[in-house]
Amino acid sequence: MPPAHHTSRNSLATIRAIDTEPVVIEYFKTLPNRTRLKNMAPRMGAPGIAIPRQNWTPFATLGLNDPALSDNALADAIRQSPILFCRRGERTPARDKA
Repeated sequence: MPPAHHTSRNSLATIRAIDTEPVVIEYFKTLPNRTRLKNMAPRMGAPGIAIPRQNWTPFATLGLNDPALSDNALADAIRQSPILFCRRGERTPARDKA
């Protein structure tokens, strides 16, 4: 089933245009574990707080906008409320070596 969001569809089209078939992980069905979630932010060049979806979710209601919140707490919140997870974490051989 193709992704519903146009950005995801465009990303897939770009990857396929270079003759590569990506492995698509449906994160609502197979959410990354805490360690992988914590490692995604630096790999994407983003702070941990950039990983959760902040709009249209219980982000603020759960107090996740607290700058003192640890990456572990953010990762645990995402695992308990997968709707918070919004970032693509494309993995390539080059990124796996980083």
